[in-house]
Amino acid sequence: MRAVVVVMMMMCGIAQAAEPKSVTNTIGMELIEIPAGKFTMGSPEGEKDRHHEEEQVAVTLTKPFGLGKTEVTQGQWKQVMGTEPWEGEGYVQVDKECPATFVSFFDAVEFCDKLTDLERKAGELKADEEYRLPTEAEWEYACRAGTTTAFSFGDESKINSHAWWGGLDTEVLRAGEGKPGPGNAGREKYAHKVGTKKPNQWGLYDMHGNVWELCSDWHGEKLPGGTDPMGPEAGSNRVLRGGSWGNRPGLHRTAFRDYCVPSAHSHSLGFRVALCIGGRGVTLAETLDKQVVRLFHEGKYAEAEPLALQSLEVSLKKNGRDHASTAMSLNNLAWLYKTQGKYDLAEPLLKRALAIREKVLGPDHASTATSLGNLASLYDNQGKYDLAEPLYKRALAIQEKALGPDHADTATSLNNLASLYDTQGKYDLAEPLYKRALAIQEKALGPDHPSTATSLNNLAMLYATQGKYDLAEPLYKRAVAIQEKALGPDHPSTANSLNSLATLYATQGKYDLAKPLYKRALAIREKVLGPDHVSTATSLGNLASLYKTQGKYDLAEPLFKRALAIREKVLGPDHVSTATSLGNLASLYETQGKYDLAEPLFKRAIAILDSALGASHPDTILYRKNLAQMKAAREAAGK
Repeated sequence: MRAVVVVMMMMCGIAQAAEPKSVTNTIGMELIEIPAGKFTMGSPEGEKDRHHEEEQVAVTLTKPFGLGKTEVTQGQWKQVMGTEPWEGEGYVQVDKECPATFVSFFDAVEFCDKLTDLERKAGELKADEEYRLPTEAEWEYACRAGTTTAFSFGDESKINSHAWWGGLDTEVLRAGEGKPGPGNAGREKYAHKVGTKKPNQWGLYDMHGNVWELCSDWHGEKLPGGTDPMGPEAGSNRVLRGGSWGNRPGLHRTAFRDYCVPSAHSHSLGFRVALCIGGRGVTLAETLDKQVVRLFHEGKYAEAEPLALQSLEVSLKKNGRDHASTAMSLNNLAWLYKTQGKYDLAEPLLKRALAIREKVLGPDHASTATSLGNLASLYDNQGKYDLAEPLYKRALAIQEKALGPDHADTATSLNNLASLYDTQGKYDLAEPLYKRALAIQEKALGPDHPSTATSLNNLAMLYATQGKYDLAEPLYKRAVAIQEKALGPDHPSTANSLNSLATLYATQGKYDLAKPLYKRALAIREKVLGPDHVSTATSLGNLASLYKTQGKYDLAEPLFKRALAIREKVLGPDHVSTATSLGNLASLYETQGKYDLAEPLFKRAIAILDSALGASHPDTILYRKNLAQMKAAREAAGK
């Protein structure tokens, strides 16, 4: 049954409908048509149980939308998904009219995706219409239905007739599971059949109580205001609204906000769907990909991997093997493997992503160039420079042709190729490429853009490697200044530039200048990224190396050990970065003549490098040479 736009009268900025209209879709789900309008989101000062996150904001919703008359039921879930995630779980009443629980945010988004597909195949949705979760602003607007009171039905005294509540309050849990709760769900500890309490003024049931309802927004400490707000661009938790059968009345207020991690599921967590025009939702694959990228940057690889695999599976089912979205999911999973040193897993994924883009988008498309750069970077990391170079060159040629010689992405390809030459000591080839990349970014992005700072750091590092410290220092300093201004003094990229400048000073023996920079970089990374992030391990290693150079072995050892422990935990015991930490600690022991401690560490590092990079890789060769020199020194010392 097709939806029609409801004719509304606007009074005092709130849409008023004489009688709410509804439509029923092909699975029997009824949706109420919610008008566009304006309202004040949040709670006024003095409202009982008010929370500081409820500071009021003005909101305008420019488009009408449909909203589920009830929460998604077990029967509706089974029709669309064919599963019963609540089966065998506690605090659940199994009934087709009870809310679907034990579903996560990801599950809810997938339900919306599949329902959209079903309705489109049935000819019930236009191309620009889709089902999705409501935004936080849409949810509160629909819940209020023109009211400004703490509850859509007025005050707390009427809660029993409008909501299921009070089944598992804190006092009840402390007293023991068998004691009834204070509310009308106290003796029936589960979500009840939908639509058994009174609806709000727009005909929506259970907006207060029964189950917490997921919204599409990331949770932020302040309410999103303005026109058609969608919440923060990124975050760690998704917004929950409405309270549940287990909560006290204050958590059922219209303005009360809660949140959960996207993977959370429980007996009191459910959702209702919105039907929107204009495609403002996101697909499950897109949602998963964003979560993977966030976890990746936080160094939480173990959490990111199953989501990356799920994203790939969803994209394959929805889009097929040769779709650009599938290539994106392949790239994300491959990048995750690459960072962990799982090159054998990453390579076939990157190759497949490249093949998809060449086939679907064409061999000269900018996204094809991105895939070429990704595969080249994998070979670069393994020391397979002969394989990496032609890929970097082809990527550069595509971007120069497709985007232009002065595009910021062209500068990225120039930097990649320059870095390859730099690593091989081909400084005469690297320098003009670094300089050209810097010039492009200064022109295209501006002299104070973070990407310009990255190019400054690259060129400075080239000069530092050649001992041209007088050329390197002003470039490093300018990069730090740009990042402090553009990103802030506590941004991880600022920490990267501080580390680079500190290393320049340490190389010149200016330890008094290097030490405070290393310490500041470490403090930023511990604060922003966390004490167990791989970048924190890098800062620990840098500071430890400084102490080692100064002969302060007692200060260096615990830092080297902590860096090693982080890398073993986050990256795994067989990662090349773990080998680096083993080598650093071994070198410290060797310097002190503690050969019996150093030798097994060197041997373990070599075994890792042999397996990950191969016996002919420069790093593997270097470590073997270090071990041989140590053995010779040990024999000479008679130890």
